[in-house]
Order: sequence, then structure tokens, then C-alpha cells
Amino acid sequence: MAQTDILKLWLKEPRKKSLFGNAEKALQKAMIGCSVGVWNIRYSIGMSRHQSLLQNLSLTLATIVAFFVVIELVLRVTGIDSGRPHTPPIYQKSEDPALSYELKPNLNESAFRSTIVTDRRGFRSEEIHPGKPTIAILGDSVAFGYGIENNETLGARLSDLLEKKFNVVTGAAPGYTVSQEAALYKEKIAQLHPQTLILVFYWNDLTDTEPAVLDEDGNLQAPGWTPGQPTCHPIETGILGYLPGRCWFDLHSAFYRTVKKVISMKTENKNLEDQEVESRKNAFGETVTDEALKKYEQRLASFVSTLPRSLKMLFVIWPEKQLHLQSTVKLRAIAEKQDFQVLNLYEVFGNKPESLSWDTVHPSAKTIEEAANVTGAALEEWKLLP
Repeated sequence: MAQTDILKLWLKEPRKKSLFGNAEKALQKAMIGCSVGVWNIRYSIGMSRHQSLLQNLSLTLATIVAFFVVIELVLRVTGIDSGRPHTPPIYQKSEDPALSYELKPNLNESAFRSTIVTDRRGFRSEEIHPGKPTIAILGDSVAFGYGIENNETLGARLSDLLEKKFNVVTGAAPGYTVSQEAALYKEKIAQLHPQTLILVFYWNDLTDTEPAVLDEDGNLQAPGWTPGQPTCHPIETGILGYLPGRCWFDLHSAFYRTVKKVISMKTENKNLEDQEVESRKNAFGETVTDEALKKYEQRLASFVSTLPRSLKMLFVIWPEKQLHLQSTVKLRAIAEKQDFQVLNLYEVFGNKPESLSWDTVHPSAKTIEEAANVTGAALEEWKLLP
């Protein structure tokens, strides 16, 4: 029973009159006052503790928010991430729908942790010298030199190896398919009358059959993309998959996008390591279908049918983590059927070509240099030089 309740009962009990009645009443009132005062003090202490807890929680939340705001600003100011989907401004729409997009001419732009420099035609190579024979290189981001400098690309290395006796034109761009490479050759390279063609094959050429689309902001979108479609690609797995508004964060937050890149890279590295191990355990296991090879053969044959018969051609098979022992044999036969000499770089690197330190697919400058040495030797040995 509470102290105030006891006092109330005591006050209601009949009492004998006393000479000290007035003093007794005063004492009773004093006791009630003390009890109420004690309760008020306890209540005030409880409220004080509650307010202190709220203040601490507010301070903690404010500190966390300030921490993320600072990180967000640092990532934006340093250029690590702009906070929104952004393809480096190196592309322009092509007048040829089959080509879809192309590198801008006269570029000198930072992109993919390197500097992209192009000539007046939009090639990532030196200007053409009319008095020199020409070697043309076609391919996607591998031949383009994703993540490395102009002087470290396959074309630049070959030009140095061949003592700059030839124009080595790099007609490659990230995401290009063999159909786009054919369109680029028709639109820009044929007029240069190259004597040698080097076609660099990577395994996504078998699956990426349609060209990417360049949107109004200069960003590359998936094939078939149309204006108005969502462009966010948030994390859908793990704890971050439950984050409310994750699509908004993916489009506006540099911190979120950086975390996504780190998680994606770790996941891709793990997947590639697993693929490498599995490929060695089951060397004859295949992910490439005969149907995909047949479609590629048709596109390649269509391209070659447009080329001059005098053109010397080298088909370079670039390795990935999977060995593709059976598919490589079939791919070689497809290329040789079109009169290509075939250089299989699996014979040089196996399925362990060194990639960029911050990327899981694209070759490092060291790998490109080694590949250029072998390619240069093949050109000379097989008499494919102009």
C-alpha cells in the first residue's frame, strides 16, 4: 500500500480530542506535505532520466546522420562517385542504328580510372598517317583498354612492338558486339583500306547479341531500353535488400552506390574464384551452348562476307575464368572456316589472366602487354603483317 494511502486512512480514523489538537492537525498536514514532496522528487528524477535518455538517443542519431553526410560529401567531392548513375561522357549516338553508339572524336576525358584520348574519327589510337599501311583492331572493352591508359592498350603496345611502321587503329568500345564491330568497320574503317584485321573475341560476344542503348543523359542502358523505364539497380539481397527507398538511394546516394560496388565486387570475385576452381575440377564442363555458337557463326559469316578477300585476318580468343575446352575447339573451327588465323590466348594464360586490381573481368596493363607480345609474334610468324 502506498504511503499516501496509509496517511489518508490514518486521517479518517476517529481521534480523541486533545489539548494539542491544533498541533496534531499541523503535524498531519506536514506529514502529508512531506509525502507528496517525496513523490514529486521521485517523479522529477524519473522524468530527468527519461529526458536524458531521449537526449542521448537524439545525439547518437544526429552523429550517425552527420557521419553519413560527411562520407557522402567526401565521395562526391573526390569524384569516387557522383551519387547518380553516370556513364563517362565519352559516347555519342551513331547515325547507324546497327552501331547504336560510338566514341566521341577528339576526346581527352577521364573515365574508368584512366584518361581516354581519341583521334578526329573517334578511335582510341593515334592519328592516321597516309603513308603507312594500316592494321585495324575490332573488339569490345578488352580491345578498347578498359581501365588502362592510351599507351597501355593492345593497339598502342602493338604499334610500339612494330616500331610504329604501321597505323594501328583501335576500333573498339565497351559493350560492342560482333554486329556493332561489323557496322563500325563499314562506317569508319573500310575507308582507311586496312591490310590486316585483328578481331578480339571475348565470351560475352556469344550472349550479348543486341547493342546497348545510349539515353539522353549519355548513359548506356540495356538493349531494348526505352525512355521512361526505371534505371535504378539497387541491391536486392541481404539486409540492404530490405532498405526502404533503395531505388531512390541507388539513383541519388554516392555512399549507397559505393557500398553496392564493394559488395558487387566481392560477390563477383567469389563467383569467379568458384568458377575457376569448378572449371579445373570439371575441365570439360560447359556453359556455352551449341545454339549460341551457331548464332555467332552466322553473324561472323555475315560480317566477313562484306570484307575484301585480300584482307589478312587474325582471330584472338581472349581467356576468362572458365576453361571452355570444348567451346574453344568449336570456336576455332568457326573462325578458321571464315579464313581467320586463330590465336588462342588460353595457351598463354590458361584461365588465370591477371585482371585490374579493382575489376574482376578486364585485363591489367601487364596482361595486355604480354598479349601484345604474343599477338605481334603471331602476326610475323603467320605473315599477317601488311
